[in-house]
Amino acid sequence: MNALATAMAEAVSRAPGRQVSLPVLLAAAAAVDRSGAVSVTWRTRIATGIEELVAAGIVTVPRTRWDTSAEPPLPAFVRKVAPADGSPVPRAAIVWHTELGWAADLEAAGQLSEPDRRFLAHVNAWLGRRSATVVPQRERSLDICGDEKALDAVVFTPLFGDGRLSYEMLRCEPCWPPVHQEILGVGPWLVIENWTTFRTLAGAARRCGWEGRLIWGAGNQVGTRLTSLAAAEPAPQRLMYFGDIDSAGFRIARMAAARAAALNLGELTAAHELYRMCHAAGVPRTTTHAADAELQQWIQAWLTGPLGDGIARLVADGGRIVQETIGVEFLGTSDLAWLFRP
Repeated sequence: MNALATAMAEAVSRAPGRQVSLPVLLAAAAAVDRSGAVSVTWRTRIATGIEELVAAGIVTVPRTRWDTSAEPPLPAFVRKVAPADGSPVPRAAIVWHTELGWAADLEAAGQLSEPDRRFLAHVNAWLGRRSATVVPQRERSLDICGDEKALDAVVFTPLFGDGRLSYEMLRCEPCWPPVHQEILGVGPWLVIENWTTFRTLAGAARRCGWEGRLIWGAGNQVGTRLTSLAAAEPAPQRLMYFGDIDSAGFRIARMAAARAAALNLGELTAAHELYRMCHAAGVPRTTTHAADAELQQWIQAWLTGPLGDGIARLVADGGRIVQETIGVEFLGTSDLAWLFRP
């Protein structure tokens, strides 16, 4: 094998898991040919090196996940080939960087999970090529792991904190998306799935003097919105949620509840009065997306009581009531004093 292929083969052998990302291979190759990365033939040489690894039976490449941003295409990752006898690929020992001595202690004590070890192994390899440049968090995550979102899942865990990982060590800074919100007081937070309903309820909250905070959850993006708030704000007194009455809406609510718990924002509870009014006033539509048994049980437990039973049955049958039912005209005939009750 040529020098680049040999360097990549060594990187594969050192990697803690079976899957090795393209940036890890590129970094290994660049370490032995620092001028090559600016050469017009660099990608071709990398592709040739990976082909040598495949021919030698060291790795396999994915069928569909390829980097096609330039020619020739390169696999987004490679996988180690398991031994012929079917035994697992031995886990390579890690010589920990001095700044990760605490990780070595955790590993020796059997207190380092395999996912955490894989992440820290990427950091360990990256520290040897760290520069002084500070970049946004997801850019650094891509640089370290080949996955721009990997670091998102770590910054709120015990791996990140005093004497462990830090933004300073990783030469990055948080860069969460802006959160659209109406801050009317220091009371509860109410997360609203859809933009239109967020605007409508913000107006109603101002009119009735509600002292809390309304937050646009942005549908499936609610996790990043909660993460952004957790990075900048103390946990709220109470955290509530209101979304569509359908299987998709409750999957988002369930995801939001899990993320809120992981971020130590407290329990995400249902805005029961809003769901009750929406269920009572709305006209159910029939969809082809019925809730499965697991989601149905979650809805019952989350909404509780007769309301939970009724809505769970509706969604299990493929029914749907959109949150825009609680609109401006509807609220004009409602007692707003009850609107934001938990």
